[in-house]
Amino acid sequence: AGSPSTEADAASGLGRVYQQMSDFGRSLEFHLLDLRLAESNSLPEARCRAFGNIGLAYEAQGDYRLALDYQERHLRSAGELAKEQAKLSALTALGRIHHCLAGYGEAIRYLRDGLQAAEKTGYREEEARLRHRLGLSLWASGRLSDSRQQLQSAFDLFDELRRGERQRLASEQRAALLSAQTACSQALQRVLAALGRPQEALVAAETCQARPFVDLLLDRQAKEADAELSDILQGPMTYDEMLRLVRDCDSSLVYFSLAAGYLYTWLLTPADGLVAFRQTDVNQLDPDFERGGEDSEAHSVASVSAGFFAAPAAAAKAAAAAAAADSLSLASGRSGGSGASGSGIGRRALGHLYSVLIAELEPHLPQQQQQQRPSLII
Repeated sequence: AGSPSTEADAASGLGRVYQQMSDFGRSLEFHLLDLRLAESNSLPEARCRAFGNIGLAYEAQGDYRLALDYQERHLRSAGELAKEQAKLSALTALGRIHHCLAGYGEAIRYLRDGLQAAEKTGYREEEARLRHRLGLSLWASGRLSDSRQQLQSAFDLFDELRRGERQRLASEQRAALLSAQTACSQALQRVLAALGRPQEALVAAETCQARPFVDLLLDRQAKEADAELSDILQGPMTYDEMLRLVRDCDSSLVYFSLAAGYLYTWLLTPADGLVAFRQTDVNQLDPDFERGGEDSEAHSVASVSAGFFAAPAAAAKAAAAAAAADSLSLASGRSGGSGASGSGIGRRALGHLYSVLIAELEPHLPQQQQQQRPSLII
């Protein structure tokens, strides 16, 4: 037989395996065994670990009250042992759970403490994810300006991580960072629109939409590629640059973005810049997606938060469940005078899309472009 410490480690490892398999009942059994072994053999570090893992298992099962209890024990134990990583994990989990319980004030408090811990320990990716979570909790609590600041900081930090470490990161890690950055951009667009800043929302949409193409270009460059070119490709797009392109082409631009359950539409003309901005609940485009009077703003916050605030082991399951929604909410596109593109929208919604993307904007188009009705390609 192995030592008590080895047995506790084995129980913890099996619990994590079952957690990854989404067998949360079996996972909980092994993490509780880990805790019993730790307490009966005076293993304080194993005890701290078990508290955190038991909390995650209860959270994955939706038992948030017990999850809170064990994560609070996890936090106290981490403080006693001066384990900064464990403290950071506990603070993150507590913020996540309070958000799921709509306790946004407590969520903000724990996430701010977690952010300070992440900055202190230098965990920059965790800092980005905490800023994203904090932005969502601030948004849900109605603090839009503070939310915008945190979401913008998170977006920029995700971008910096992808740029600075692209040669070291595996493709799966880069894809995960891009996915997190895209989700952050969606929330940022929603908040900027709510703040009445459509130009900034347009820049956020374009910056995120361009990132996969930029990555492709950089991947095809030789290792000796010019650093200045790389900086130009990865630099953020500005509203003035977009307007300059519109004027150079001497053509109006209809730009649309699907983000967190809303369809945003911008119209830019060479003479006047941004002349129209529209926002439409995606559920209004097709009767099959209607939610019968559910508050759309509350649903937007909930839908964009749900997957991101899932417990780590449940995140993959949440992502799979949201795959159909992602085909809508992660899409974005542009249209010049000849057409537009989109994905995930049923053909029955074609008339709705035309009225949202084009028809309502026609009065704002120059006279000669009104006579050439742009087509919509689905």
